[in-house]
Amino acid sequence: LTQAFISSQGPCHTQLHAALDTIAASQQALGQQFTSFYLPNCDKHGFYKAKQCETSLMGQPPRCWCVSSWNGQRIAGTVDDLCQQEVTH
Repeated sequence: LTQAFISSQGPCHTQLHAALDTIAASQQALGQQFTSFYLPNCDKHGFYKAKQCETSLMGQPPRCWCVSSWNGQRIAGTVDDLCQQEVTH
């Protein structure tokens, strides 16, 4: 993918492409020691959904947190079940 295409997709989609590359490299390097990963949860406009989670490959429940939809920054003091989508668009 070209850099122009990736940057035109929004901040979340840009981070998603980078995360997929990192996961592929980690899985090759770590093999079975690769036990969890984070993929950004994006809306159709390329921004972050309010709830983001890290996925476990070991059957553990996901670890989730709330973020700003504009930049994906974690919102301090929030817990996963209380995330509400911000009105940003």
